[in-house]
Amino acid sequence: MEEQIARLTALLVQQSEMAAQAQREASQRNEQLATMLERVLVQDRPPAPAPRGDTLVPSDSAAAVASAPARLPAGAVTAPFLVSSASLKEFGTWRQKLKDYRLLTRLDSLSVGEQRAAVMSLLDDDWARTVRYTIPIPQDADIESTLDAMEAHLRGQRSGRCPDVRRVVQRAPGPRHHRTAAL
Repeated sequence: MEEQIARLTALLVQQSEMAAQAQREASQRNEQLATMLERVLVQDRPPAPAPRGDTLVPSDSAAAVASAPARLPAGAVTAPFLVSSASLKEFGTWRQKLKDYRLLTRLDSLSVGEQRAAVMSLLDDDWARTVRYTIPIPQDADIESTLDAMEAHLRGQRSGRCPDVRRVVQRAPGPRHHRTAAL
């Protein structure tokens, strides 16, 4: 019995060491991917103009590096997702998160069609169908116009609803027949 417990303990220790090693390797892979992605993003960015003349002197190159804008790792920015059951308040919060997301990802530097596709990818299926088939939005409309139209549609959908809908049972005169009426 003790021998089996010792073997099980050894196997558990080995398994935990393997799991820790796998975790370290995954972390290293993620760091390498983030570094590679950062390099690609830096390469895609046009070079900054030289501050003086056509060449940089060592002190100028250090200043150019120091003045480079800070960038978040790609995985640090999470995209906000809008679900069809969102209230007006939740829509407003989502809209602000989307504004911040657009700023952090520089989404506004894309064409209007690409911006629209990016926003459509952040909507659930019901919202995507509503934007495509129900709300009259021109194809060349900017993102703010699209968001305004979505908010107006949501306001129209929610305006007929009471926040606390209840059903009341009313007694009719005579035998105990019940009618239901909405408040």
